[in-house]
Amino acid sequence: MVQAIRAPGAWPKAQRAFREGYEADPSAAPRQDAHVEWWVNLPPTLGPPGLLGLVGGLAGVLGRWWVGRGMTEGGFVAVYAPTTLPGARPVMVFPVGEDVDLPAAPGGMASGPAVVAGEVGLNACCCVELPTGAVLWPAYNPTIPSTRSKPRHRR
Repeated sequence: MVQAIRAPGAWPKAQRAFREGYEADPSAAPRQDAHVEWWVNLPPTLGPPGLLGLVGGLAGVLGRWWVGRGMTEGGFVAVYAPTTLPGARPVMVFPVGEDVDLPAAPGGMASGPAVVAGEVGLNACCCVELPTGAVLWPAYNPTIPSTRSKPRHRR
């Protein structure tokens, strides 16, 4: 079992305090190199009306679940160690807010080097800095993926 950095109920207040400190002085936050993937889960589409459309839509939703990208709509970020090999499980995953414009992702998923400012782990207070200067903030508690919910690392 993974040890949480803090209780889930304590995360929002701690994350807010971390963000205020980061925005006041970004250089004061501890940093770690990382490799990240980000993607957006769109609402399922059913295709043409009728049985074939229903089967096609259901197959798309199940396929997304099978590869570990979940069925919850919205943008997500998976954080990996910088030297992680393809196929490894991320060290944490978090959703981003609806107001976050994730950099364009061909095929719906993109990846690249990044820096994690703050903590890494379950209920971590952090943000992810991309080389473009974009900063990705968790909208909810970062989680540690189980074997059923891991996005596949595809460097």
